[in-house]
Amino acid sequence: MNTTRYGFFWSAFDRVISQAIQLIVLIALARLLEPESFGLMAMTYVLVALANTFIDSGFYNSLVRKANPTDSDYSTVFYVCIFIGMTVYAFSYFLSSHISSFYDEPILTDIIKTLSIVFVMNSLTTAHRAKLVVNIQFKRLSFINVIAVTFGGIVGLLSAMNGHGVWSLVYQTISNAFMMMVLNFTMVKISYRSGVSLSSFKDLFSYGYKLFLSNLIEVIYSNSYILLIGKLFNSHQLGLYYQANRLIEIFSNTYASIISRVNLPLLSQEKLEENKIKMFENTISLSMFVFLPICCILILSSNFIFVSILGSQWEDSALYFDILVVAYSIFPLHVVNLNVLQMKKRSDLYLRLEIGKKLVGILVLALSYRFGVLWMCVGITFTSFLCLWLNTIYTKSIFGKGLSEQLLIIKDSVIASIGPLLLILLFLKIDFFFSREIFMVVPVYIFLWLALYYYLNRIMLFNTMLILLGKTKVSNG
Repeated sequence: MNTTRYGFFWSAFDRVISQAIQLIVLIALARLLEPESFGLMAMTYVLVALANTFIDSGFYNSLVRKANPTDSDYSTVFYVCIFIGMTVYAFSYFLSSHISSFYDEPILTDIIKTLSIVFVMNSLTTAHRAKLVVNIQFKRLSFINVIAVTFGGIVGLLSAMNGHGVWSLVYQTISNAFMMMVLNFTMVKISYRSGVSLSSFKDLFSYGYKLFLSNLIEVIYSNSYILLIGKLFNSHQLGLYYQANRLIEIFSNTYASIISRVNLPLLSQEKLEENKIKMFENTISLSMFVFLPICCILILSSNFIFVSILGSQWEDSALYFDILVVAYSIFPLHVVNLNVLQMKKRSDLYLRLEIGKKLVGILVLALSYRFGVLWMCVGITFTSFLCLWLNTIYTKSIFGKGLSEQLLIIKDSVIASIGPLLLILLFLKIDFFFSREIFMVVPVYIFLWLALYYYLNRIMLFNTMLILLGKTKVSNG
């Protein structure tokens, strides 16, 4: 197996297995805990996300993208991240009571003080994780991630089964970070003798700070919904929203990560512009061919997921989930379009684009929050589609493929996926469908999707299936 295929395989293995374990643990914990527990924990995730962004500060990506990082580079990142981690820990510890007062949840003070130790643990592994990626040791990285996630999940489940409530989620997070730290120090060797090099720091920070600012904007924006729901409503409503968003997030992020890890290196390595354009077209066509029907199946399955699998206490999450699935249904398009900017190494345009999109999102949030959580989810969906248009502006200038051209490429997937979904939902609404059982509805949807796609473009259907199976394309002749 060559280096590229080796990297892709273990990278995909890591994402799929780790996220699958997280999903299984999440479902099990949801059956054992009430929405309030997840809501309380979600309130801390705003702080956790901000803290981890500061701890990384763009140094991880700078190390990964640098050609042949030196021992001095790794040592510099190690010590700088420890300093940042300790600083963030101190701030979090002393701000805990103020955050608790903001949400009017007294228990948050102790939760945040306990959880803050994770920031120190995470800061110790930034350089180690980067070295694994630089050396293409994805198998070892996969092992570390899978073991850490599994260990944290077991601790969380045992705690929940013993009635520890929200503390089960706290123990899960700490256990995960602890095992990650232990395994990184055991399996990845870094020389710390060089200390902090000012030249290494300047070199790494000069590239990383733009990505840091982009990530910081993304974290603040994406967590603003959690912050507002927790402040304006209650931990129960926040728990319902968080669970719906988390489930679709796990799936879409895993899928998008695999696409990005495959698509970005291929685009970057290809020299001929026409070949790059063809790769771009094939990627969005293939990714949406797979992703859209799965999103439709998730919508048809939402009541089954949230009532039969998670438990009746999560029933109100189903509608939030349906709306958010629509928002995430175009996520692969976002990723592939942003990959074009990364291929061109235009981190300045990337930052400018992120700022513009977040300003749009904040405006929509300001208009929607007063109408409740449901309309906030609708606002997320509207923002997702509007931001896709913004993403495609730069792609239009680089590849000549704007939003209208991309919609033409995926039109058969859109029609074949959404048509059967709307038909089945209509029949279910008027009670005309022969069964409401999910094990009957989903097979009917899959049959209708394949039949309609075959009618619209059977050559494309066969070619896409063959690509997924690693075979040769069918000729149009």
